[in-house]
Amino acid sequence: MKYLLLSLLLISGSAHSVDHLVPEESIYSGGFYLEDYNKLVAYYLRDAYAQNVNLRVIVTPSFSPEYALGVKHSEGRHQIFYMAPEIHLWGYQMMPMMESGAVQTLSEDGEWTKNEDGLAELRNLYPDDPDDIPRVYCEADIPAQTASSLEQIWMTLLKGVKYPDSASQKRDGETYHFSMPVQGFTAMAGSAWSPKPESTLFGLVALTKDMRAYCLDSDNRKNKKALMSSIAQFSQTLETSKAKQ
Repeated sequence: MKYLLLSLLLISGSAHSVDHLVPEESIYSGGFYLEDYNKLVAYYLRDAYAQNVNLRVIVTPSFSPEYALGVKHSEGRHQIFYMAPEIHLWGYQMMPMMESGAVQTLSEDGEWTKNEDGLAELRNLYPDDPDDIPRVYCEADIPAQTASSLEQIWMTLLKGVKYPDSASQKRDGETYHFSMPVQGFTAMAGSAWSPKPESTLFGLVALTKDMRAYCLDSDNRKNKKALMSSIAQFSQTLETSKAKQ
């Protein structure tokens, strides 16, 4: 199915070829990108903002379901948690765009027209209430020291949040929204978009993937070993980077 985007909402926005987290957008900045969609994602994944959550990352891929990943504590236990909808929440953003004609389909006559069939498919797939979409969820125990190490990693990166020297355009990819509650602040937050393989942030993204793999199958020794190795290696990377400053 081919779509024509008459606006650049889907394919472009502010992106940064940088090796640090950048500030999160705000409704008060006058340029909150895809406000309704981001509010929907935050609402659906709202359990990731519970008071017992130590740190989190909300990930919004272009072509797969959004998800939340983090560390929480309860009654002396520390756990990695993961939650995601079974289907991509982006469909709720797509439907009004298709209805308005901002997204069209190429007909057999070679003309761009409103995609009535595609719109009907989405309406049939998505319930009126997003909360009715089933959630994928897991949680897995981790040692207190592991939780502390992850908190230190988050804190280090979040303390380095800053605006880039220049902005560029981004296309399809993944946006990572890191945040954590900090005493004396409501929260600290920063984001990254599809970090390049040679960057420090790419290592951070790799760490989150190991966290997710461990949560989904914590009985797998390979996953546990990969997580511990990833934490140690990335912590060392941050120490080395700090020493060079």
